[in-house]
Amino acid sequence: MARTEALEERLQRLFDREHALLMGRATTAIYSILAALDNRRRKIVLPAILCPSPAAVSLFAGFDILFCDVRLSDFTLDPRHLETIMQSHDDVAAVMAVHLYGHPAEMDEIVDVAHRYGAVVIEDAAQSVGAFYRGRPCGSLADVSVVSFGRTKILDAGWGGAALTNDDVLSAKLRRSQNDLPSCPVNIVDRFQEYRSGYYALRSLNDSNGVDNRAEFKRFLQSFHDIYIFAFDEAWAAPINQALDQLDDIVGQRRANAAALAR
Repeated sequence: MARTEALEERLQRLFDREHALLMGRATTAIYSILAALDNRRRKIVLPAILCPSPAAVSLFAGFDILFCDVRLSDFTLDPRHLETIMQSHDDVAAVMAVHLYGHPAEMDEIVDVAHRYGAVVIEDAAQSVGAFYRGRPCGSLADVSVVSFGRTKILDAGWGGAALTNDDVLSAKLRRSQNDLPSCPVNIVDRFQEYRSGYYALRSLNDSNGVDNRAEFKRFLQSFHDIYIFAFDEAWAAPINQALDQLDDIVGQRRANAAALAR
């Protein structure tokens, strides 16, 4: 556990947080956060453009999803439409702001709107590690944040994610749930391939004939519960630390690539 604890302390410093809790994936962290909310409200607001994983684990946690429009300037959650949603629904427990493609969401406005209506803000910083919002690191801007070290992410170490917060009570709940997580499936690579095949088959069916297959898609997701929620493996600490050592170079190369594409 020494390597895991040292990595959690490093993440606390990097993201200016009091607590960091390592889990198998960022989706595990999202699920654990939602499960820890002591709230009878059972709705969550997600941006209309994001990968399906946060939506999947929101369903696993028993939440209904309200999709919020995004800003065309950066495809992150639109605070104005969030206000409209919050005015129309009095049972929203959480709002998830996703920093997409490295673009920080408008966090000050999002947090203000959500808090005025009594909702917790979850910050998904999986695609923005190393980015800053008004001088503050992404991952430090909401009630609780999640980061990812999975494939295609900025810090690509293969596996791993974390929950970050300054809330002592929430941290204690997450630590208890962290201890109860199942181990990573031994056949997870095969399971991911099965998931991809099934996911794109369902997407193709929906796109080709316009069938509303949301119920079927929910059943499909439930059958892959095991690939979303599992514990952190201490063996992943070393590659994550190596990626963190290279963070400045990784972000610099991404910015150079973006500048070249813009030109």
